[in-house]
Amino acid sequence: MSLKYRNRLAALIAENGRGYSFFSKLLGRNSAYIQQYITRGSPNVLSKSDALALASFLDVPVAELGPFTDNKDRSVDLVFVPYFANAEDGSDTDQHWICERRWLAKLSPNPQSMFAFQIRGDAMASALMSGDMVICERWRDKSSLMDGLYIIDVGGRFEARRICLEPKRRLVSVICDNRVYPDWHGMSRKSLHIYGAVRGTIKTTH
Repeated sequence: MSLKYRNRLAALIAENGRGYSFFSKLLGRNSAYIQQYITRGSPNVLSKSDALALASFLDVPVAELGPFTDNKDRSVDLVFVPYFANAEDGSDTDQHWICERRWLAKLSPNPQSMFAFQIRGDAMASALMSGDMVICERWRDKSSLMDGLYIIDVGGRFEARRICLEPKRRLVSVICDNRVYPDWHGMSRKSLHIYGAVRGTIKTTH
C-alpha cells in the first residue's frame, strides 16, 4: 500500500520539475529525506505536517499522498508565503512557500508582507547559490535603506544584490559577491527599483 503513495509522490515531483532535495528542504528536513522515503520507504508513512505541506505545495488533495501519522513531535504551526518568480523562468507565481510561523515572526514583525524568491544564477555566489530560496519583506518607498541584501530590478529582471550606502550625497553602491560580475557605484537611491529586503535564507543546494 505504501508503494502506491510513494510512486504518486515521485510522479508529482517529476511533473513539478524540482528534485527530491528541494522538497526535503521545503519540509525543513535533511536533503535526502524525500529520496529515502520514496526509494526505501523510510519512513514508511509521512507525518501529518509533511503530508499537508507537500499536498498544499503540489496542489493536490492530501489523500493522494496516502495515510499519514499524527506525530506530535513534528506538529508545527505552518504558514504559506507567496512565492515570487520572474515570468521568464516559467515558474507559477501563484505558488507558495512553506515556513514555520515562529521562524517567520523572528524575521519580521509584519509576516503578512513577506514573500519567497528563488535565486537564479551565480552573481551572489557564494553567499547565495542558484536554487537557494530567500524570504523577503516587501519594500515600501518610505522604508529606511540600510546596508544589506535586497531584491532589485536589474534590466527588467528581479535579482538579489547587495546594497552598500556611500558616505556622501546619499549615494549607494550595488554589489555582486561574485567578482566576475560588475558593481555599480555612485548610484542615487531614487534610481533603484527595490522590490524587497532579504530577511532570511533557506539553502536548497548542497
